Amino acid sequence: MPSVALLTNTPIEMDGDLYRIVGRVRAERIHLERFSDQEITQVSMTEIMDKVCKGKAVIRLPVRNGKAPSLRIQGKLKEEIQALSAKTRAIFEKKYTYVKGVLAYMPIPRTKERLTPIIAEVAVERGDKKCPSASSVCRWLKDYEDGCRDPRALIPSFKNRGNRERRLCGEVLEIVQRGIEEHFLNIQRGSPTAVMDYIVLKIDELNQVRSEPEQLEAPDKRTVYRAIEAVDAYTRCLKRYGKEATDRQFKGVQQALLATRALERVEIDHTVLDLFVIDEETGMIIGRPTLTIAVDCYSRWIVGFYVGFEPPGWQSVMHCLRHAIMPKDCLRERFPSVLNEWQCCGVPETLVVDNGREFHSADLELACEQLGIQIQYSPRGKPWFKGRVERLFGTIGTKLLTGARGKTLGRLLRKTEYDPQKDSIVGLEQFTEAFCKWVVDVYVREYHSGLCDTPSNVWLRGLEDHPGLRVPTSLDDFMVVMSSVRPRTIHRYGIELNGLKYQSEALGHLRQRLYKRGNPLVEVKFDPSNLGYIHVKDPGASEYLSVPAVELEYAHDTNLWQHSVVRRYMRRLKAKGEKGVCLARARIEIAKILNESRVLKLPVASSTRAARYRGAGSNNVLMIPQEARPTEADTEDLMPDGTDFAEDGDYENEEGEDGWGISTNDDYPE
Repeated sequence: MPSVALLTNTPIEMDGDLYRIVGRVRAERIHLERFSDQEITQVSMTEIMDKVCKGKAVIRLPVRNGKAPSLRIQGKLKEEIQALSAKTRAIFEKKYTYVKGVLAYMPIPRTKERLTPIIAEVAVERGDKKCPSASSVCRWLKDYEDGCRDPRALIPSFKNRGNRERRLCGEVLEIVQRGIEEHFLNIQRGSPTAVMDYIVLKIDELNQVRSEPEQLEAPDKRTVYRAIEAVDAYTRCLKRYGKEATDRQFKGVQQALLATRALERVEIDHTVLDLFVIDEETGMIIGRPTLTIAVDCYSRWIVGFYVGFEPPGWQSVMHCLRHAIMPKDCLRERFPSVLNEWQCCGVPETLVVDNGREFHSADLELACEQLGIQIQYSPRGKPWFKGRVERLFGTIGTKLLTGARGKTLGRLLRKTEYDPQKDSIVGLEQFTEAFCKWVVDVYVREYHSGLCDTPSNVWLRGLEDHPGLRVPTSLDDFMVVMSSVRPRTIHRYGIELNGLKYQSEALGHLRQRLYKRGNPLVEVKFDPSNLGYIHVKDPGASEYLSVPAVELEYAHDTNLWQHSVVRRYMRRLKAKGEKGVCLARARIEIAKILNESRVLKLPVASSTRAARYRGAGSNNVLMIPQEARPTEADTEDLMPDGTDFAEDGDYENEEGEDGWGISTNDDYPE
């Protein structure tokens, strides 16, 4: 109640006791009688208002003529005028206008002869063609006074209209409720029609053994539908969709953890883009790439990203973290259309991830441990724990991809004439350039409502307030750290990893130094996107030796998945009886097949796998052109002459043939 007049018999609950007003001494002094012992207390209006404002006193509805307001009036006084519908509010304002018009002439007898002229005058002012009767206005006046002159007492009670007693017998109601429980509130998500069919059949079955007077009457379809609509929304969702979906729908969202400085918390996640990209050479559809981004929670900067066709895994996370930590000075050189610098770089303090398999990999945990990054896993069922990166995916879809040719549509729009696969014209390199320009020139320059500033300004201000971001001490050491690690044994022929052999003179000396009773076991790191070199840890010097592949011409710039495809293809050739098949030949034959597939119109899934085989990804698009692939002449000095580190017998495969066999210690099962 917004206000109430402090009249006689108005109850006041104060300091834990209940009082009522019994009179006044002066204008500002009030006599209160305590209900428990009829003790009289004298207080001022100021004291009462002070206790009300402090929550120590509550003024109750006054008692009129020895009676408290009816439950109907009390229910009206709990409603809010602004929440009324347009129709209900119009009727309320009409009543209030007539009541105020009559009260302006009070006190007068409330007779028909005295009230009719006043009502007619108010009707003319309002422009009403039909006047309410005097008895109706008297009834409105009574409600207004019973409600302590609170206008809300005049609110129409439309919600109390209609029959409030059930017309169906209890047995039929029980059948209806059982039908809803068994055929609608289940995980199979039955329809209301199934509920109605159950009710009709059940009642018909019971009527078979009943006499004519005891026959049960089937309820109307609308009655059953109203019973279904009366089921609580939470219960309906819980029974039909399960607890996890119900929690997502109804559970309150809490505020995410706040960051106080740049790179204190970085969230990383993947999503499949709603965009079909094409092969820029042939114009054929490749598929929808996967985007991996890392977001700084303090400034909302996208500190790093990776776009490729690999499924979410360590390789995409590795490329994203490499891009996030290293400087992006060459961006404007690579893409002249980008106007501003990508300011973000540095090692994050905490990496916030979900519970995906790639984020629980030993490679990520070891790399973060060596870089001093703490991994924080989001609890299940708490999406707000990593909500910034999730929200950013929506921003990318609505602000970057909207209007792009080749963008996929929602399920409701898929049956339109628009076909994103036929309409797509964006290549992977074009998308990478557009994404970089959108991030650097648009997204971080726009006002962010959550920051009350632009991400660019917040990042710069964070560097001023908390200088000293951590950076890698050496590019070579950093690239070694951001690699996959495996334990391997150094043999006379070198190290075998992923079906490839690696050998160098320095590796041979390391084996001699570590050899005791058998071949030494060492830690080996390799880049899944380039199998040309591995890095072997020297336990004595605590440094890594760079060891090239024996077939460096083949292994250089060959990724792990491409290598697995080549080996699988080689295995098929050998199964057909072909001998002398080497990895280089197998790769050349696969390249010819892929080049033919560029001419033919293959399904999107096949084109996506072909793009993955070719290593299509933003890491290759962003980098400055490097040296050409090494030739055999360039690698002759990598193998020592006249040493016993590599002998012919050491390179025999499992079938005893010269060449490369299938390794028995594969790290990535095919």
